[in-house]
Amino acid sequence: MVSKPMRAALLIFFFEKMAERLHFNTGMAYESMLAAEHLARYWLLRDVCKGKRVLDVACGEGYGSSLLRRWGASSVVGVDISEDAIANAVEKFGVEGISYRLGDASKLGGTLADEEKFDLIACFETMEHVQDVLGLLRGLRDHLAPRGIIAISCPNDSEVMGDQPNEFHLRRYTFAEFQAATTAVLGGAEQWLLGTPVIGFGVCDLNDRWAQGMGSDLSNMLQGTDAVSSRFLPAQIGHEISAQKAHFYVGVWGDQLPRSLIAAPIAYRAYVGPWNSWVAAREENERLLAEQARQDERHAAAMAQQARELDAGRPQLPQRNQEIQQLESEIGAYKTQVASERSARLVMASKLHERNVQHQQLTENLRWLGQRAAELESAQRITDDMRRAADEALRAVTSRGYRAVQCYYRLYEHGATRWFMRPARRLAAAVRRVLK
Repeated sequence: MVSKPMRAALLIFFFEKMAERLHFNTGMAYESMLAAEHLARYWLLRDVCKGKRVLDVACGEGYGSSLLRRWGASSVVGVDISEDAIANAVEKFGVEGISYRLGDASKLGGTLADEEKFDLIACFETMEHVQDVLGLLRGLRDHLAPRGIIAISCPNDSEVMGDQPNEFHLRRYTFAEFQAATTAVLGGAEQWLLGTPVIGFGVCDLNDRWAQGMGSDLSNMLQGTDAVSSRFLPAQIGHEISAQKAHFYVGVWGDQLPRSLIAAPIAYRAYVGPWNSWVAAREENERLLAEQARQDERHAAAMAQQARELDAGRPQLPQRNQEIQQLESEIGAYKTQVASERSARLVMASKLHERNVQHQQLTENLRWLGQRAAELESAQRITDDMRRAADEALRAVTSRGYRAVQCYYRLYEHGATRWFMRPARRLAAAVRRVLK
């Protein structure tokens, strides 16, 4: 069993070795695993393409079309939606008998004439890239000659990519979805094939140039030689291949195709190094799983001990519940008492506040009364001073003026002087009344 982190790391490693398209004019380096994965699909058609008119849909830069022509196809038409790919195909693999055309795989009617029919149609790793899958499949069907062969492949992204998305793919297909989509238009297939990596050994000649290495140029993938004798061995336990574990699926209509096997030599240490790392990782994974199992056992023992302690304490639960209820009752009474005391404190605080307000008002009143008393006392002193001054002035006036008036009054009363004293009499009477 492989842990998820280790599986994710392996998927990332293998995905970095994969590529959506092989680029022959950009200095892309030759990778034997990548080359084998791309060539294995075309190798299915090697023995059936001889003398046939072949359509290579989504041909990329044309290496597959070139191989089909080299293997004996009478003519090959390669179609791709990329202008750069078609230009590179014409430059790198443009030979007599091959026609490269720019066009949309899902709209072959716009690229091919209605009367153009083909004995063999290859459509590899294309379905996942197009929006109109029905248009793609109907185009393949409409341009297939009677008794022709169609071979379609589709990647198993769930196995290849895991949870990592592929930015170039519009959707993923399970094997069942791949079957359902293709057979809905093309009918039942004659054959279903699974693409998978292989592991094994080979025997090559000491003088085989391709075994000694031919540099890093990508075009070296088209070199090599055929092995007269080859064989598939049974998969060992744990490495079994199924539709769910395959790297890609292939459906074939019109005939059955022979199995293909593409392999490249690898130095022994380079071969066993990753394998030894895998074994070491598997052993480490097993060790971690065993340690996790021991931890689970210790955890289970601790849980069992806790369960026993709970069982032992269960008879005491009624008494503990009563104690809890009593404590809750006491807490409730204490809360009520605290609330009552708090309410009383609030009332007392309110009264204290009122008294403080009243005390402040009384203090202000007393201060005002004190100010008024001081003002009245000052006014009283001023009044007394004015009264004394008035009295002194009155006494002075009375002592002199009163005697003069009395004199005038007696002259007025005298008979000899009354006749001219009448006006003075009235004035003197008025002054006398006032002074009295």
